[in-house]
Amino acid sequence: MLVPGVAKVLEQRTELAPPDIEFLTLLVDNWAVVADLAFSDLVLWVPTWNEGGLLAVAQVRASTAATSLAEDLVGTFSPRGRNVALDQAAAVGRANAPRTLTDPLAPTGVEAYPVRHGNEFIGVIARHASRTSRVAGQLEQVYLESADAILAMISRGLPWAPHSQDSVDSWDRPRVGDGLIRINARGEIDYASPNATSAFRRLGLATGLVGQSLNPLVRKLDESPAGPSKALDKVTRGGYSGIADIHGSEATIMISSVALNVDADAVGERTILIVKDVTAVRAQQRALLSKEATIREINHRVKNNLQMVNSLLRIQARRAVHQETRDALSDAQQRISAISAIHDVLSKDVVTNVDVDELTDSIIIAAAGEGTGATVERHGSGGQLPTGIAIPLAMSISELVHNALEHSRGDLITIDIQRTERELVCVVHDNGAGMLGEPGLGLSIVGDLVVKELRGEFEFLSSDEPGTSAAISIPLARSVQVLG
Repeated sequence: MLVPGVAKVLEQRTELAPPDIEFLTLLVDNWAVVADLAFSDLVLWVPTWNEGGLLAVAQVRASTAATSLAEDLVGTFSPRGRNVALDQAAAVGRANAPRTLTDPLAPTGVEAYPVRHGNEFIGVIARHASRTSRVAGQLEQVYLESADAILAMISRGLPWAPHSQDSVDSWDRPRVGDGLIRINARGEIDYASPNATSAFRRLGLATGLVGQSLNPLVRKLDESPAGPSKALDKVTRGGYSGIADIHGSEATIMISSVALNVDADAVGERTILIVKDVTAVRAQQRALLSKEATIREINHRVKNNLQMVNSLLRIQARRAVHQETRDALSDAQQRISAISAIHDVLSKDVVTNVDVDELTDSIIIAAAGEGTGATVERHGSGGQLPTGIAIPLAMSISELVHNALEHSRGDLITIDIQRTERELVCVVHDNGAGMLGEPGLGLSIVGDLVVKELRGEFEFLSSDEPGTSAAISIPLARSVQVLG
């Protein structure tokens, strides 16, 4: 797989264009199947910008054989002249793969295959075959023939990677050891590994696979309500590189196909299909989708309930006889509005971290509905914080803004957020008449949230300027600092 930052390395140390870098990314995302088929470790080398040599940017080990490379070569530079096989493949643009007549499928040493994007040379794949001896059989022969065909396609710039792989996580993609089927140009199965046969048994197949036409067979086994998908129909007809699922009554099988369309190649126009039992994975995915739908429905109902409670408080406040009661109900409305604004932000996605700036802006929008005519602005940025910190902080900011709107008689309120490596400081300032009267419930709530929950400090700042400045400072743990 590509190591972190490899795209940046390719940009800085090569003259590869963005489409070429994207092409290499796709290659590396899918080349594990080639390593498995070849019983080899593969290393991707790319030419440096000054053409002084080749740089190793990616490496993959086969899951079907013992590794032949004890060390990871990623980041290694091979100056011109050091590795003859790599240099020849890069200079001539042809594969350097010497074989013996007695065993034409077995590499005799490190092989090098040029990588082409269209007609342009953009890299070299080094094949390091496993030194572990294997008993030659039909499985090994099919694997090695298929590996040679795919490497030949890569060398000629022919497309080979399955379509629609973006929808499948890399850890979920089938590997050759999960099961392999090969079909000829007529769509007939001429080889099926034991694991592939077992997978089809779980779909309800009672007979053997070899000799059968794959597409009609799959159409019988697939029990999807709408019938086999278009992708499944293409994959099982052969001559197409793609990925699809077969949905049986008791199992779900993923099929990833690679069309081996190499002119004048001994394999001919064949297609290999790697199969994997994904029954448990698909069941988990369906369960997650069901849970997500339930969570969305719960969030929708919570939002509606908060709106209803707010409406009831508003009605009750209008009917209240005493001003003190109306003020208390109004304060409760404000707090529920703040909770509703925070809930809207949090319910957009299931996350453990949240954008403080987005939360603050939602509070500002809610404050605008209080109808005081004052302007509320945010300056600075708080970045990402865990929800356990962000929610108490947002509620504290909401209380301070509401307090300023209600008591300061000013027309401008600013929320200044500054974040350092060790702490986050938020100052809410108004240009009003200053602190009037005794601290109320809102400020007590802020004190409890900041001091008791966030282990921070809350104070009023002295200033020669008119108005009031309330400051919140909270410490940031190391695990939080990296989120900024």
